Amino acid sequence: MLRTCLILFFLTVITAPWPSPVDAAADICQAFRQPCEPRVFELPSAALPAWHDARQSDTTLVLMSLHPFLVPLQPQQLTEIHAALQNSRAESLFAQRGTLRHHNPLLAPVQALSAALKLGFFSKVIWVIPRKPQESDFDLVLLRKQLATAGFFTTKEAKQLQKRGSRVTGLVRGVPITMVHPDDLPQLKGPVILHLDLSYFKGLYKNEIATPLYDLLHEQALSIKKRGWPLHLVTLSYSTYEEQLSVDVRFLVHDFAALLKAPQLLEKMPKLWQQRSQALHVGNMFQETKARNLFIALADIDANDAQAWYERSRTQFQKGQARAAFASLDKAVALDHGYAIEYLLLADRGASRGAVPKAISLLEKAQAAFPSDPFIVLRKAELLQQSGHPELARPLLVQLQKKPWSKIFYPNMPSELKHRIEQLSADTTTKDAP
Repeated sequence: MLRTCLILFFLTVITAPWPSPVDAAADICQAFRQPCEPRVFELPSAALPAWHDARQSDTTLVLMSLHPFLVPLQPQQLTEIHAALQNSRAESLFAQRGTLRHHNPLLAPVQALSAALKLGFFSKVIWVIPRKPQESDFDLVLLRKQLATAGFFTTKEAKQLQKRGSRVTGLVRGVPITMVHPDDLPQLKGPVILHLDLSYFKGLYKNEIATPLYDLLHEQALSIKKRGWPLHLVTLSYSTYEEQLSVDVRFLVHDFAALLKAPQLLEKMPKLWQQRSQALHVGNMFQETKARNLFIALADIDANDAQAWYERSRTQFQKGQARAAFASLDKAVALDHGYAIEYLLLADRGASRGAVPKAISLLEKAQAAFPSDPFIVLRKAELLQQSGHPELARPLLVQLQKKPWSKIFYPNMPSELKHRIEQLSADTTTKDAP
């Protein structure tokens, strides 16, 4: 159900009126030349209130991401987003409802930049497309086709894209956009907002031998440092909540944020990072036992590092130490609730093996971390029904049926829930019959 909702929306968007931004003094940071305090979000859509508050009359967005977040919006979405940004609880609203894992999303994460452009946040966009070194040039014909087919650009916008040396330029939603390679970052003046999504590293990564993750982290930081952009805001997003990216590499955003806060780490990596890098490397050299020992020891180096506990948990599962593994995962989640998505994956695995009670217990842990996620409750109801407890599943479905489901994203959910409830009622009657 959820994955089908990731289908792109190719609908025309009507521009909503938006007040002109007010130029104001803002703290300017030159990333990796001096300490910067980034804003870190689960999903790019949650960054919209921060972008809104930091915008000025001539703001450039530098987007470092594999996905451009340019899926179009429907007109009524834009009206809701506009209103939500005026709310005193805007950050909370976008954190909860900027995801498809909500009964009534404001927008999908892949619509984040579309919303920002339609609402006039930025006067220019620089999209740094992560490409491996051998992909040294843009194929303009292919790029036009891909962007138009995906719905990120209209057919007209795609046709008007032009090559300017090694870069591609054009307009999207009426805003100038330049697409560049990671090794061709432009010089920029005026207010700049930088957003980096975890997917950026996915586009650059090949394997731990050819493109070690910490080398990528270091290289990208130095490249940004070299440009000396006048950054008014830096935002980062994990993009692991909707399972588009694995929590295995969640640490990259965490550690990139650490580099922004303490640029001196570029000179010498912390011991934890060095050992994680070593573990990743030897794991690719068929030295699994050594890699596991290194991963296990990470939490001893820094007990406050959530990724270290997650990696210990994963290694303990591989060694058949389930009880210890669950305890380590609990510690990771206590430090960073984003790792709770792993409970959902483990619940599905347990259910497929017939361990339904344990699967339900894991779903309840995930629900505690993501209380606004209705699909966790739906999955719990499914497991209860499958295990012969329709009387326990029915109240959960009734609870879900009462929610105001989005007519844009989930128009059929109320009728589907009604059908399931009726089916469960019949099952309960049959079960209670003498």
